[in-house]
Amino acid sequence: MTEEYKGKKISGYFGLIIKVIISTLILYVLFSQFDIILLSEKIGKISRLKLALVVILGFILWLTEYLRFYVTLKPVLHDGNIKLWRVFFSGYALRFVFPGGHGEVGKMLFVSGRYSQRVWAYLMDKGSFGLVVLISLIVSGWFYFPEHRVYFCLGFGLTVIFSVILLIVFRKRNVFTTNSRYPFHKILPPALGLSVLQVMIITVQYWLILYGENISIGVVFSTVCAILVVIMIPISFGGLGVREWTTLQILKQFQVSREIAIITPLAVFFTNVLLPAIIGAGVIIFFKMKISIPPKREAQKCAKT
Repeated sequence: MTEEYKGKKISGYFGLIIKVIISTLILYVLFSQFDIILLSEKIGKISRLKLALVVILGFILWLTEYLRFYVTLKPVLHDGNIKLWRVFFSGYALRFVFPGGHGEVGKMLFVSGRYSQRVWAYLMDKGSFGLVVLISLIVSGWFYFPEHRVYFCLGFGLTVIFSVILLIVFRKRNVFTTNSRYPFHKILPPALGLSVLQVMIITVQYWLILYGENISIGVVFSTVCAILVVIMIPISFGGLGVREWTTLQILKQFQVSREIAIITPLAVFFTNVLLPAIIGAGVIIFFKMKISIPPKREAQKCAKT
């Protein structure tokens, strides 16, 4: 074991500990403001039918994410015998190890094929979702949070500038020519469509629990987009704490009870993130998944591009 590897391993553990501490502190501060008895009563009053529908939608969400993963990966998949569902669920477990949900990139090590092609497949998968979330937040926020329109205009401008810079850099480095085998134009439309469906499913999950709080589904949609953007920031353990704090700060502007504002993201987190992560951890532990490590020369070449 090299000193460099040891250093990276220690750094990884340190980062994980820091994220757990941050999430714990945020959740402690949040829940210290609530009456636990009242919070328990609110949870007890939530319809079992609502919770069942949230769980069912969670299963549909998994399927939607899996389809996008399959669609983006299929063009570069070399091993037809690989169990993609195992790779897919392993990503949920790995996102708890690395910040901002980006630990999912680790699941691509279980897929055979050229390193650069696997990277592009991952970027198409997660990039299409990120693009949909960002654009949805800017558009919906303009209508439902008029007092903050200046920030949405700024976000739109920065998105355009960043996109133009990326396009110029990619064209200059001949990225699309180098990776011409990857069918960008064919994969992007279905990837975006499935990303839109994913955001809508999460919105309906939030709306089901918030139903009866006199809040429109449009506001819920904008809130969900804001939450999805914020939890991409690499500061917490699986988005815990940050997700709940963001939800509380937004929904209190619409007179939603604080207890419901906390319960809602926790319920969705359990179904959409924690449950599949437990499945993914089981997959990693009990199934022998072969790691496909790219040649050093190829990895260096991809890093330069």
